[in-house]
Amino acid sequence: MRLVQSSLLAFGIIVFSSTAWGIKEPETGRTFPNTTTCGGAQAKAAGVGVREATFGIDVYAVVLYASDKAAGQSVRSTSECIKIRARFVRDVGADKIRAAWLKGFKKNGLSASDPTVTKFLGVVGGEMKKNREMVMEMHGSKVIHKYMGKTVTVTGAAKLARALKSIYTGSGSPTPELLKDLKKRGMVRP
Repeated sequence: MRLVQSSLLAFGIIVFSSTAWGIKEPETGRTFPNTTTCGGAQAKAAGVGVREATFGIDVYAVVLYASDKAAGQSVRSTSECIKIRARFVRDVGADKIRAAWLKGFKKNGLSASDPTVTKFLGVVGGEMKKNREMVMEMHGSKVIHKYMGKTVTVTGAAKLARALKSIYTGSGSPTPELLKDLKKRGMVRP
């Protein structure tokens, strides 16, 4: 009897902890951890959303993490660490990803010839596969971009960091559900 009770208790703990640890993007069903590291410190999930292409086709689920020091601040203006993880729900060609980035950077005052943009896009070399991730970590003037197992660190990139944060949290965001969720949760402001 004790063995059964112990087993049931252990099962209950496992079930509780497996559902309590994640933040779920409702449209795609993708779940992300509630916490991560950002700039070497703890960061918490501040909101989730989905990137949709033309005709409402889901491209990726996205989560935005903010370091504890960024709590209450605007994502776009803070120099504290912000991390964005995008988990793709379909295969997308590198050319389409590069074109989307260049369009977003142009809207935010950065040209394709800017050395920080060139370095950032340098890791976008192949088709993004379904269930793979792209991660952008912005801390002050440093940007870390992870794409399909490749990583690049761009320093002296304060304008690039601001542009990335504005792409996701500014007007015309490709992830409007992320903006709504950030406002609802209230940990940080867009």
